[in-house]
Amino acid sequence: MLLVVPAVAVFVTGCVVWVSARGATYQEANSIAGAVVLPVILLIVGQVSGVMLAGPLLFAVVGVVLGVLDVLLMRRVVRAFDRERVVSSFL
Repeated sequence: MLLVVPAVAVFVTGCVVWVSARGATYQEANSIAGAVVLPVILLIVGQVSGVMLAGPLLFAVVGVVLGVLDVLLMRRVVRAFDRERVVSSFL
């Protein structure tokens, strides 16, 4: 869990920023960001309810995989984010 929680937080934040940079309105970005968060919530509910029993090895693998995805996503977000377009949309 020590690896998974920060990796999920960075992944979801990166996805929200990427969608916000590509979307035309904040409503569009908000609805797509909700779709990104939904699978994470379903995994948590499955683990808490006992339907899915995951061990420490699975969490370590998921943490490492999400860490690699975080690095790749951040590289993509930095290229896609256009600060001038965001500022001009508020004016």
